[in-house]
Amino acid sequence: MRRLGNSRGEGRVGLFISLALLIAGVYSAYILIPIKVKTYEFYDAMRSEARFGAVRKRDNVVHDRLMKKARQLKIPLKAENLEIKRDGGQYIVTAHYTIPVDLAIYKTDWVYHERAVAPLF
Repeated sequence: MRRLGNSRGEGRVGLFISLALLIAGVYSAYILIPIKVKTYEFYDAMRSEARFGAVRKRDNVVHDRLMKKARQLKIPLKAENLEIKRDGGQYIVTAHYTIPVDLAIYKTDWVYHERAVAPLF
């Protein structure tokens, strides 16, 4: 029968590495998932405004509503980077913005070029 006192601790190193990777994954998800959710929510607002703005609203009203939504979601969108135009039977809303991502040991910028198109009736 083997004695436990002779173990060299090899299993512990693997456990610590696994725990470190698990913690890093959970922390990354904690930072990244809310960013993705708010950008998807803003894109959904863009599509909705494009659909209904093409028929009912003036362009400046759509612009103001989308800027308000961006502020609400804390998306760093500048007014000059939100473009609304009517072209060739289409209502086009485009937005260009950058969200800084800080994962403590890694920093990057996520650049978004969103475009929502709706037909003009």
